[in-house]
Parts: sequence; C-alpha cells; structure tokens
Amino acid sequence: MELELKKDWGFYATFVPNKKLPLYNWYYYKEGFARELVFKLLDLFDMKNGLVLDPFCGSGTTLLACKERGIESIGLEILPGSLLASRVKTRNYSDTDLSDIESCLNEIREV
Repeated sequence: MELELKKDWGFYATFVPNKKLPLYNWYYYKEGFARELVFKLLDLFDMKNGLVLDPFCGSGTTLLACKERGIESIGLEILPGSLLASRVKTRNYSDTDLSDIESCLNEIREV
C-alpha cells in the first residue's frame, strides 16, 4: 500500500474533536489526537479484526476507538495518570459497578 500525505487530516491530529465526545473528553491529554483519526486509519488499512498495538497509549484514544469498532487492542504507557485514564475509559463495567459508582457520586454531592 502506498501512503500519501493527507493534509485534510491535520485537524484530527489534535485533541480538539474529542472535546464533545463522552469518555474521550473527561481526561484532557495535551498530546492526544481525535478518535476520528483512529477511525480513518482503521478504514485506510481495512482493519475489521485483528489486534492493534499502541506502544504509547497515553489516555487511551486508540484503545477506546478500537473497542468501539470491535477490534482488539493492547496499549502500553509509562505515565501512571495516563495509564489510569486509559484503563478507566476502556474497562468493561457491569451494571453493579455502575450502580456503585452512581451511589458514591451521590454521596459526594451530599457532602
């Protein structure tokens, strides 16, 4: 596959498009990029299954976008805060987990 310059993709190399997306937007990551960039790359390389490796996963944009598409992914990150954000964003939460979180947040609001 021959790669070509995609000048119109420049906007997606920033975090800005994620500002209105739930899950993507709650942890600002300066070096982050848009979910749409990941989608465009998955489409460009016709990735419908397989495994994506993100060796510098930051706050998990690639991992979360792959999860949305049903594609397995693995990410590595050295920064503890970014790793935590990535894990929280991509975890599979049960109904019990969500109920417990909601209860905890309600308790915090009452304080």
